[in-house]
Amino acid sequence: MLPGPTKRTRRDGRTGTRTSARVVSVLLAVGLVAGLPGLLGATPAAASSVPAAPASRNVVVAPPPALSLSVVAGPTGGGTTVDLSGVGVGATTRVLFGTTAVTRVTKVSSTRVRVVTPAHPAGITTVRITTPTGTSPVSARSTFAFDPVPTISSLSSRGSSTRGGTTVTITGTGLARAGAVRFGDTAATALTRVSPTQLQVTVPAHVVGTVDVRVTTPGGTSVAAAAGRFTYTALPTTPAPTVTGLSVPAGPVLGGTVLVVSGSDFTGATSVLFGSTTVRPTVLSSTQLRVTTPAHAAGLVHVQVRTPSGTSVASAASAYSYDAVPVVTGISPASGPTAGGSTVTLTGTGLTRATAVQFGPTTTSNVVRVSATTLRVTSPARAVGTVDVRVTTPGGTSAVTTRARFTYQAPPAVTSLSTTAGPLRGGTAVTVTGVRLDGATRVSFGGTDAAFTVVSPTTIRATTPAHAAGLVSVTVTTPFGTSAASASATFAFDPVPVVTGVSPQTGPPAGGTVVTLTGTGLTRVTAVRFGTSAATNLVRVSDTSVRVTTPAHVPGPVDVLVTSPGGQSVAGSGARYVYGSPPAVTSLSATAGPLQGGTVVTITGTHLGEATAVRFGSVAGTGLVRVSDTTLRITSPAQPEGAVRVRVVNVNGTSPDTERSTFTYVGVPAVSSLSTPAGPLVGRVVVITGTRLGLATGVDFGGVPGTSLVRVSDTQLQVVAPPRKPGTVDVRVTTPGGVSPVVPAAQFTYQAVPTVSSVSPAPAPTKGGSVVTLTGTAYDRVSSVTFDGLAATAITRLSATQLRVTVPAHAEGDVDVRVTTPGGTSPVGRGGRFTYLNPPVVRSVSPASGPLSSGSVVTLRGSSFTGVSAVQVGDVPATSWRRISATMMIVVVPARPSSGPVTVRVTTRAGTVLRADGFAYVAGATLRTGEVLSPSTALRSPSGGYVATMQADGNLVITTAAGTRRWTSATSGPGNRLQVRSDGNVVIVRPNGTVAWSSGTNGWTGGLLTLSDGGLLQVRQGATTVWDHRGLRYDRLLPGQVLRSGESVVSTNGAWSLVMRTDGNLVLASATGLRQWAAFTTGAGNTATMQTDGNFVIRNTRGVTQWSTRTSGAGSLVRVLGTGNAAVYRGATMAWAVTGGPAPAGWACYSRATQDCIQRFGYHGQRAWNYPVDPWGNNCTNFSAYRLSLDGVRNPGNLGNATNWDTSARAKGFAVDQRPRVGDIAQWNSNHVAYVDWVSADGDTVAISESGYGGTVLGATYTSMSGRRIIARGSYSWPSNFIHFR
Repeated sequence: MLPGPTKRTRRDGRTGTRTSARVVSVLLAVGLVAGLPGLLGATPAAASSVPAAPASRNVVVAPPPALSLSVVAGPTGGGTTVDLSGVGVGATTRVLFGTTAVTRVTKVSSTRVRVVTPAHPAGITTVRITTPTGTSPVSARSTFAFDPVPTISSLSSRGSSTRGGTTVTITGTGLARAGAVRFGDTAATALTRVSPTQLQVTVPAHVVGTVDVRVTTPGGTSVAAAAGRFTYTALPTTPAPTVTGLSVPAGPVLGGTVLVVSGSDFTGATSVLFGSTTVRPTVLSSTQLRVTTPAHAAGLVHVQVRTPSGTSVASAASAYSYDAVPVVTGISPASGPTAGGSTVTLTGTGLTRATAVQFGPTTTSNVVRVSATTLRVTSPARAVGTVDVRVTTPGGTSAVTTRARFTYQAPPAVTSLSTTAGPLRGGTAVTVTGVRLDGATRVSFGGTDAAFTVVSPTTIRATTPAHAAGLVSVTVTTPFGTSAASASATFAFDPVPVVTGVSPQTGPPAGGTVVTLTGTGLTRVTAVRFGTSAATNLVRVSDTSVRVTTPAHVPGPVDVLVTSPGGQSVAGSGARYVYGSPPAVTSLSATAGPLQGGTVVTITGTHLGEATAVRFGSVAGTGLVRVSDTTLRITSPAQPEGAVRVRVVNVNGTSPDTERSTFTYVGVPAVSSLSTPAGPLVGRVVVITGTRLGLATGVDFGGVPGTSLVRVSDTQLQVVAPPRKPGTVDVRVTTPGGVSPVVPAAQFTYQAVPTVSSVSPAPAPTKGGSVVTLTGTAYDRVSSVTFDGLAATAITRLSATQLRVTVPAHAEGDVDVRVTTPGGTSPVGRGGRFTYLNPPVVRSVSPASGPLSSGSVVTLRGSSFTGVSAVQVGDVPATSWRRISATMMIVVVPARPSSGPVTVRVTTRAGTVLRADGFAYVAGATLRTGEVLSPSTALRSPSGGYVATMQADGNLVITTAAGTRRWTSATSGPGNRLQVRSDGNVVIVRPNGTVAWSSGTNGWTGGLLTLSDGGLLQVRQGATTVWDHRGLRYDRLLPGQVLRSGESVVSTNGAWSLVMRTDGNLVLASATGLRQWAAFTTGAGNTATMQTDGNFVIRNTRGVTQWSTRTSGAGSLVRVLGTGNAAVYRGATMAWAVTGGPAPAGWACYSRATQDCIQRFGYHGQRAWNYPVDPWGNNCTNFSAYRLSLDGVRNPGNLGNATNWDTSARAKGFAVDQRPRVGDIAQWNSNHVAYVDWVSADGDTVAISESGYGGTVLGATYTSMSGRRIIARGSYSWPSNFIHFR
């Protein structure tokens, strides 16, 4: 309602009115305000509160003076209450902090007003007031500091003890006017502002724990953050020290031992006590210190540590012993061997803690403390001689004295023995010669003590003890050791000799035969006797062999006896020698026979005429007949199985054993297996396996002898089966031991030759693998089936007349099938013929592509199109096919829902062929309901100028034919597919079934997707386009459909669109960009949904409703009309509309000195087109200009006061009449303008939004206001004009 600026340049070049004219205009405006329609509640203030203006135009009124402020600083968010004082301040109409006006001024008195600071950027600003007399001047005392909320970025110290008192430097921002610092809830002291970014404070006392440090300034209090955390810890308490161990438990009385003391709480140790003697320590840590022991009398003292917290308590762990130097007064024994090992007792004083004993320079390793005056040690090894013995303790090392000497002496040595061998029983007298043999305490023969007598220092007489056989060392032991073993001190204990063999065993009575004796204990043989006569020429060949020459002796057998140091051998059968001629066997007429005996054997040999017995092993034969001096006849006795020697006995001895005198007792043979259990009717070689077959004399097959018998081993025979008729017979083997029994394993079957009468099914593919059945005869024990010589696999005998086999691979053609059994191989015949047929081959498909709909006819060319049983395109059987020849077929392709290449399969009896790139389904320009655009396939516009490709990377991309990209779905993901759903929605589906993108056209049931020649991807229903890829919908939004960010609904004539803008506002705008209407919603990502319940709703990303038409009715839809209107239709009824629909519900609103009623339009007092606002941000001309600028209306230039807007608008070419439209400006000649938000269908009712200026004008004060009203034509408040700025 306030006029515009006085000196304003108009766009048409004319200037504004002069001051006198402005006063008249203002007076006119004031006169009209009192009767302004809709503002009847705004009454003038009391007349007495404003003095009357002087009558003269020349009276000068002084402006207000500089101000005083009760508060000089506050937060940038405003809200600080400040009292402004000064002469005439009570008449203040406006207060500026910098350039920002406060929203409310409260008069306290004629010299003081109270305001609340507005929000303002950080910094110091001037504060000025405006009164009817002018504006206060800029002054240093009229400034106000807007401080930001302080922040803390670091603390110089992050903790202290609970008693505080330490100084902490705080670094941050906004600290210049810090008034307080708190550690938790406790205020710090000694606050010093170092700089705008640093403070120093003294930490207050506080309980244990972590607290937030926060700084308070006029700008506020810093936010608690990790950088401002401070930790209080408890004051440390130090206990008295404790000693837990000493590195050395004892030392000399002279002191000087470096001692490490271990324990706890040694920090600050001042001294260490050794008994009553004090020394100063070196503290290594809180648990260790080092001291040097002072001199002290011998005895036990306690080591105690002193610190400021006390002195450690004496304990066993703190005991330390001062030891005197040890003294050795005696040693026993005083001598020992050089090898050491003697147990020596030392006596003396101060030996309690002996740590080492030295024999000369050598330290013994075995010290036993017997008492304080006695030690027992083991002497170490040393060379011959006398050494000093010294004892070391912590008190020192004993002195050298004659009473502490030890002599090392050498052990004895043996140089020879008078006798070097004897019997095991002992008793042999032996003279031992050597040196240092006097004082001998033991003589040992291989560890066994012997009785002995010391004759002299060089001679001992000993008697050998009993001992096991063998060579042993003889040692002598004296107090100084044991003699070493040597070759000269060895003695042999020999066993009694034993003779186990004499060779030869016979010889002439005249002697002179060289005989070899074998046995044991023959190493040191001294004599051999034959009977009572001594042999000559004794030669010891080895420990087990002796060679001698026989003496002369009367005929007959004698004992051979051997004598050695171990004794004389005992007479035995193995030590017999015969003077004369014993029998000899040269051959046996039968070398084998049964176990039960009874075989008559003729023995041939020499000296058999006087035979007295014949033995088979140890059993005598029966029926001895002496045929001659060279021949005997004997019957074999019963014996266990095995080979035995046949021996003939006469008075001169027994015949020697030879291979020719061996007779074998054989058990009954047995057959365990045949190399083949069957064979042909004519002869066949059979290998027989079993036991006792080595002496086989014959093999029969069911009583018919086999031929060509070959004895392979004792367990195998080879024989040729005799001819026989078909059937199974027993195979039996005959040996000297008998005939093998009948067993199943020894059965042999004579088989006929097999035949093949049929093979089914046939033919089969050349790759093999087909299973066929053979029918014929004699299919027992089939060993192979061949197809033209190639072996079949997986042979299964179904019966004696049927086989099932797997066919091998073979070239195409007819072959003979032959079966082989033990009876032979089937002959070639008609029934055994089999045909191989190649699998089909598809070499080409023409044409290689076609539409998704069915009916494409293609020609397949290839080979082996014989007996075709199936044709598939993809996984779907072909609609039909027709074989033209073995190389060509005609196929009708079935329909398919998705584009892309598919395989073509042809199946014949010979197999299935698959052509991977057989046929490609193409979509053309259109996808219909249920059809899919697969990866790497595309839609092409009818003219071919544009391509929409479903890329392999998952993106749907529209490009020109030349490859220029026009649009992309931005849906990366390999395997994505484009699909038209039955509800009309077009979606990009990921491989997992989720939707990556959609057109949002659900509801257009039966819609199809097409790529137009204009490059638009459109959803059409019939011939009507309802959507295109630019996010445009045409004419309407159906129930359930959503208008997403950036999408719009366009009227059919293209003149108007309802846009869901990216800033979240829903706007009805013209094609030229002028806004007709807006929902005034905000928030990126907002969506507008035409709900199925009939309500048109705007929601934010959290699903919260921001605006709605408040309509209802299932089936309702939104339409954008070509007349610049948007409406919700319920059937034919307009349930809501920008123009012509029902009046907006809940529209009426009125508020004083705020923008509460018009904030929904985003208005908060912003200046528009240079129009002024009152201190509260209100003014009708500014608000109307603001709404027009939001609609895209350009500033037409200064229109003057509201009362002149109609005239100024006409002059600028804008229409002014009484036909209201949404977006018009309602104008009252009483100096007011407002914005038209809604117009009824008949144009007789409007809804407006408005703002009213508040303040004092020419002594009268009016209240600032904002509001919304619905006005009917003919009412008192109906506008004077409607100005059409578009």
